[in-house]
Amino acid sequence: MWNPQRIYADYLLRQPTIFLGKDSINGLAGIPCSKISVIHGSSIDKSIISSLERIFKKKSIYFNKRSWNGEPSLNFLAGTIKELEKQIPDVIIAIGGGSVIDGAKMCRLYYEYPAFEVGKTRLNQLEFSTRFIAIPTTIGSGAEASSAAVYINEDEHKKEMIVFHALQPEAIVLDPAYVSNASYRLIASSGIDAMAHILEGYVSNINNGICDILAETGFRILVKEFNKTGDMDFEHLQYAGYLGGIVQNHCIVGAAHGIAHQLSVDGYSHGEAVSLVLNAVIKANAKDENICRKYNQLLECAGMGSIDEFSKFLDNILEKSGIGTRKSELKSLIQCRIKDDSFVQNIANDQGAKGNPVEINKEYLEILLGEM
Repeated sequence: MWNPQRIYADYLLRQPTIFLGKDSINGLAGIPCSKISVIHGSSIDKSIISSLERIFKKKSIYFNKRSWNGEPSLNFLAGTIKELEKQIPDVIIAIGGGSVIDGAKMCRLYYEYPAFEVGKTRLNQLEFSTRFIAIPTTIGSGAEASSAAVYINEDEHKKEMIVFHALQPEAIVLDPAYVSNASYRLIASSGIDAMAHILEGYVSNINNGICDILAETGFRILVKEFNKTGDMDFEHLQYAGYLGGIVQNHCIVGAAHGIAHQLSVDGYSHGEAVSLVLNAVIKANAKDENICRKYNQLLECAGMGSIDEFSKFLDNILEKSGIGTRKSELKSLIQCRIKDDSFVQNIANDQGAKGNPVEINKEYLEILLGEM
C-alpha cells in the first residue's frame, strides 16, 4: 500500500486500531501471530503479564525488561535488540510510558534493519514485517499516536527524533486499569504534556482543520477532569491524551517541547519540563494578537475566559502535584543555558519545536524567561 513519507503530511490522517476501555486488552486475542515479544519498563503490573499470557496461551510470548534507563539512546538499545533477534517475534508489544514506547519503536527498527543509519537510510524504502502494539501506562506522552521515535543523542547531549509514518503502532490498548494507580505527580505531568500537545498544535504554523476539532474535544475533557474535586475518569483522560497525540503528530508542537527536549540531559523528565515552561510559552506567543485570539478560541471550548485564568488553573495543578517547587530552579538553569548559542540553536532546530508560531531565538527565550 502506498504510504506517504513526507514528515508532516497536510492531508494524511493515519491512525492505528484502538482497543479502548476496561478489559480492552482482550481485543488483542484476534491478532494473528505465533511469537510475541513484550518490551516493558523497570516494573510491569502483574495483571498485564497474566492477561497477555492468557490471551496468547497457545503462542510463544517473551517478556523483556528494556535495556535502557530513562530516555532511550542508541548506545543502550543493543541488549533488547539482541533479545528480539533470539526470539524472532512477529508481534512486538511495548508496555510503559513514552520512553519505553519510543525505545521499543527503535528496537523494532534496528531488529528488522540492522544496517539502518540515522539521517542516511532512506525511510521510504523500509517496510516492517512485524506488527507493533503499544500499551501506554501514562495518559499524555502521545508516543502511542506518534510517527516519531524520540531518543537522546549522547554525543551531542540533546534529544533528536526519527520521524517515519510506519513507526506508528498498528494497534494500541487504552485500558484505564493500567494508568489509574499512577501517582498524582505523574498524572499531572503527563496530563499537562497532553494539554501542551493540544495547545501547541492548535496554534501551530501547520494547520489541520480536523485536528482542531480533535484538539477542542481533548482539551475540554482534560480541563474538566483536572478541575474535579473527586475521582478522575481515567478512561476519559486516556481518550483525551490520545487525541492530543494525534494533534501533536499532525500539527507538530512548539517551544515548550523544544525546550523540554534539551533539558532531559539536565535530569528533567519530559512531562515535568513541559509542565514548568508551558505557561510562559503561551504568554510569550500570545503577544501576537492573532495567536492570542486562537488560544482564546480553544480556551473558550473548555469554559475558560482568558489566558490568565488558564495560567492559574495550571499553577494549581503544579502546586498540588509538587512539580511547581522546581520552577525557580528551572528558570535559573535556562538563564544560564541560553548564554550558550548552541543551546538556543538546538531548541530552534528541534523537530518538535517546528510548529511554534513565533520564531524561536535568544530574544524569544529571554521574553519567555520574563514570563516564568
